[in-house]
Amino acid sequence: MSVRTGSMDTVVAMLAQRAYGCECAALFGIQYQYVSSHCESCMNDRMAWIESEYGSRRGLIRLARANITRMSGGFSACQHIDFARISRLVFVCKGNICRSAYAGAYARQLGMPVASCGIEAREGDSANPRVLGIARDRHIDLSAHRTQRLDQQHFGGGDLLVGMEPAHLVPMRVAAGSAQLTLLGLWGTRQRPYLHDPYSASDAYLLRCLVYIETCVRVLVDEMRTSQAVRRKPW
Repeated sequence: MSVRTGSMDTVVAMLAQRAYGCECAALFGIQYQYVSSHCESCMNDRMAWIESEYGSRRGLIRLARANITRMSGGFSACQHIDFARISRLVFVCKGNICRSAYAGAYARQLGMPVASCGIEAREGDSANPRVLGIARDRHIDLSAHRTQRLDQQHFGGGDLLVGMEPAHLVPMRVAAGSAQLTLLGLWGTRQRPYLHDPYSASDAYLLRCLVYIETCVRVLVDEMRTSQAVRRKPW
């Protein structure tokens, strides 16, 4: 079979294949000419797996590229957070109806001071109906959530702005003031600096995304509590 692709996608595909242990580099953007129906069937099965695990093929490729940046040290500033300064977590995504809304509600349930907002949010909307349904099933209260725009908020040195994608860092820096910045997926047991927007993705990916958000939020909350306990400890 032959490969038809640009050099960048080839490099991304090869690195992503190595990082995630997948057998078929075609899943990462390389286009193959298949010669048997068996290969086509395999591709269909694997595309279904990608959509449930990463949201879409685009989501997987963007994650692979973000992990290349992470492995080269491109997110080091986002990984070295002075948690002793942090008094509030501020979750940021595109529309403030899925990822950041859920992260904020979950962190609030854990007893943390939180806020959430969206880079392109329309103010005053409730959370996405599918997210509301999953939150309800997982006993997380999102009923009072209303969207807010990032550029309408004011941040201080005690805030930690937590984005979902590397592209969020630029508008976050503009709005941050003296606040610190990070990416939520850098705090997972398996780091995902790019967390694909589940708005148009399958129900399977939406649930997987929200469960992963819970995992990362718990780590951030534990870091905050540990730092606060050390700060209060008498010497």
